[in-house]
Amino acid sequence: MSVRAVAGRHVVEFQLRGIRIHRHCPRGITRAEAEALEAKLRHEIFAARDLGVEPEIPLPGAIQTWLDEKVAGSKSERSRQLHAIALARFVIGKNLRDIPAVADAYRQVKGLKPGTVNRRLSVLKAVAKFAWRKEWTRENLSARVWLLPENNARHEYLEPAQVRALIAKAPTAAGRAWIALAAYTGLRRSELHGLRPAQVKRGVIYLGTSKNGEPRIVPVAKPALPYLKELPFTRTIDSLDWEWRQARNACGLEHIHFHDLRHTMASFLANTGSDLHTIGRLLGHKAQATTRRYSHLAERTLKRAVGRMK
Repeated sequence: MSVRAVAGRHVVEFQLRGIRIHRHCPRGITRAEAEALEAKLRHEIFAARDLGVEPEIPLPGAIQTWLDEKVAGSKSERSRQLHAIALARFVIGKNLRDIPAVADAYRQVKGLKPGTVNRRLSVLKAVAKFAWRKEWTRENLSARVWLLPENNARHEYLEPAQVRALIAKAPTAAGRAWIALAAYTGLRRSELHGLRPAQVKRGVIYLGTSKNGEPRIVPVAKPALPYLKELPFTRTIDSLDWEWRQARNACGLEHIHFHDLRHTMASFLANTGSDLHTIGRLLGHKAQATTRRYSHLAERTLKRAVGRMK
């Protein structure tokens, strides 16, 4: 049914001409009034196509339709769903034409990294383009959603002694393994949390499909081998990250991010003479440009090698 009662309130929900409508009526609205609202919304949708009048399409419904039709089943489905959820309180009560204003409001949120803000603004851009192609809007509003400038070139690397100290300060065996395996394999958080014992054979990790969509083989460094017994991680990423923060703070390394453990693995490899191609393969970089951030490390190793010549 298009009109139904949920928790004492009427909800108007239907899909017409590819447009999903999901509208919660205020408390006290009668069923007859809700049905009148449904008729009005249906008329607006018909008018949009037949009379060239732009309908009042709720932004939350447009986002959900985009998730269902364009995102479902893709590799990025989970992350895009989470970014859409993060936008929820900003899009409630808004229509498609409000996308630029919603983007402006979200850019003002404090405490978020530019990259995080941009991933969520990208949802709005994608929905705007999706709506325009569906002919729900006469203007492609995606061009009016601009992204923040990003500077992701972090170069924080830990020394082996610092990594050992971090491992020692984690409260539990699982937390110690979380830190050790991140530092000595270079796996991403999601890859590490999803790792299963069957993927580890004779000290080598076999990742069937990594972030870049390709299989990856990662030999486990000797210092990390004892921690493989903690696999699989049965605790949530959030609880393991809490242990990471406890260890980091105890070591006076509050400025270090968990992802810097991955950079640290790259520095270990460079300092043992590994070339950029090898580093990129081990870390699962699809683009060579990503690996080039470590070129200064490889250069330093080469200079040391030449300096030992008599």
